[in-house]
Parts: sequence; C-alpha cells; structure tokens
Amino acid sequence: MNLFKNVGVVPRVEQEASQTNTTLSLVGAGLGCSLVMATAALQSVRNVRFLRIEDIPAQARWEMSMAWHPKHLTREAEQFLQAADRYVLANPALLDPEAYRGWLLQPHRAISKA
Repeated sequence: MNLFKNVGVVPRVEQEASQTNTTLSLVGAGLGCSLVMATAALQSVRNVRFLRIEDIPAQARWEMSMAWHPKHLTREAEQFLQAADRYVLANPALLDPEAYRGWLLQPHRAISKA
C-alpha cells in the first residue's frame, strides 16, 4: 500500500489473496492489478501482462523467511532445509538486494509478457 501511496494512488481493494497463483488468476479475470515478485512472470498466465517497476524506493524491500520448530521436522523437511541452505551458500548474491536486482535485470530474465 505504501508503494501506491508514494506515487499518489489510493487503490480500492476489493479482494486480497495470499497465494500468487490466485492473485494472477484474479488479475487475468480482469478484477484488477497486483504487485508480485518478478519471478511470478516465469508463469504463463492468460490475460496477464507483467511490467517492471523501475522506481521502487530503496526502503521498499520484500523478504522471504523460513521458520520451523526443530523438534517437529520430518526427514523431508530437514532435507529441504539443507537444500535451501546449500543453495543460498552457493548463491550469496541472493542475500544482497543490489546484486539480486542486477540479476533480475539481466537480459535473459525478461519479465514482460502479453
């Protein structure tokens, strides 16, 4: 909401969705627009066009977190955590917002679809 406020827009929120797929389906059905992560554009969604926001204020950041109770991990959950840890260690730029932004802007990462 603050990103909209920064550009003088007050959106009229009719419906909220926490799942990206649901959000994109609502947009595709003509029920509005949404801000989504750039990786959402990797999906092929009918009637949805992705536009890059170029002037996001520096203080506007999205973060992803994982939380778990160590005594309640299944073997599969433990393997997933180990894989996630290995991936982040192998790709330290993911922890650097500027490096990540540069990665998103690389030509092979087109995020605009008609």
